[in-house]
Amino acid sequence: RQMSHRDDAELVAKVGQLRHVLAGLASPQAVERQPPALLDAMFGQDDFVLSVSGPDGAPLLRTAPSSAPSAAPLPIGASVPAARQASVADVRDWQPASGGSGRIVSAVALVGAGVPLQVVLARVGSDRLKVLRRYAADLLFALCLGALLATALGFAVACYSMRQLRSLVARA
Repeated sequence: RQMSHRDDAELVAKVGQLRHVLAGLASPQAVERQPPALLDAMFGQDDFVLSVSGPDGAPLLRTAPSSAPSAAPLPIGASVPAARQASVADVRDWQPASGGSGRIVSAVALVGAGVPLQVVLARVGSDRLKVLRRYAADLLFALCLGALLATALGFAVACYSMRQLRSLVARA
């Protein structure tokens, strides 16, 4: 639960960052002409999906996560108004077309002279959960290896002790 809250907080922070970048652009057409400005804000985030739509709803920019071959349209749903900062409460569940689960937030960003753009940001899966799953697998492997080693050492000690006992019985 704590990790999903942190993932949601990261999603909200990214939306704030994207709004800030969009506010520095002169017009909605600048989103299409200069996508690196927005994509730099997403650098290092493999499982994020970003969609920016113009005032008429036409897509200006759409990205896909590294795990999916193409970017399907994201559902917009209720958007956070431009006058309000997004919060963790604005993040909701989302079912990607590729299956699995994700989290999504939608917000309005103002560009240039106050032209509203629709920003939808979604996360497919969780990086933190992937790390934890990998850690759990490594831990389980180490635990099994330790149990096997303890069993082998116990058997060796028992055999050594029994050999001494057998030699003592043979002498008697």
